[in-house]
Amino acid sequence: MSSEFFSILAERIGKTGMSGKRLEYALNRVLDTFTYKRLTIADILGIDVKCRILTYSAMCNEVARNGGSTDDYAPIRISGAEKPGWVLKGDKARYNIPGEL
Repeated sequence: MSSEFFSILAERIGKTGMSGKRLEYALNRVLDTFTYKRLTIADILGIDVKCRILTYSAMCNEVARNGGSTDDYAPIRISGAEKPGWVLKGDKARYNIPGEL
């Protein structure tokens, strides 16, 4: 890839506010799944996964409101956060979300 490609990529990463962990995740996803001959910036930034991270209280309210079980959720540690967040286990598996961000 050209130096211009990396310059534009760095600019877009800065403007989107992508964290280092999210960038690492996106790059690993691209490297694991990329099939085209020419990489584009959209190939990297388009893989940035966003899913809802709930507090324990919000997770309990969600379960009470929609049915299901707290067993449907998995805890994840977020750097700098005092308490863990909770994500759906399906999302955690589908997007290969690590236990600590």
